[in-house]
Amino acid sequence: QFSAGSGHDLSRCRCHGRHGFMSRPCLSAWLYGVAGLRLLSVVIGYVHVEKFRRHLFARAPMEVTDLYGRTFATWTLTTCGLCVLCARNGCNPASPIYTATCFSFATAFAHFLSEFLVYETVSLRGAAMPGCIALTTFIWMLWLSLTSHAEDTAPRLRKETTD
Repeated sequence: QFSAGSGHDLSRCRCHGRHGFMSRPCLSAWLYGVAGLRLLSVVIGYVHVEKFRRHLFARAPMEVTDLYGRTFATWTLTTCGLCVLCARNGCNPASPIYTATCFSFATAFAHFLSEFLVYETVSLRGAAMPGCIALTTFIWMLWLSLTSHAEDTAPRLRKETTD
């Protein structure tokens, strides 16, 4: 997917320039990677629910039914699609897909945090990786959204003050 003319230039993901690894091209590459990990969760939710019970919801495996596994897999497939759409659109913070993708990471983080702290169904080990990925990505996307908005409005403000 990262070829000449595709709009995705991984060489720009190096830690140099104004935003370095926090740049939109790097976020696109990250979102493709996260989408791949989410696809693995989809397969586990649909095909290997027992692994889902034992590894993710280790503190309350009896609460994870086959239906819940499929529902979780469906939600994860939806968020996987959001990641791919956002990455393919260049991670444009002005896009509704960007906002929906960012919101999906906030929702995922809140879900795993509540399952760990409130409902006590997931172990720290089970919640750590998906929670860290969700929180890191949410903060990254929020930061890019805030800084790109500041960059977009700064020239306009300067122009208005010179008139």
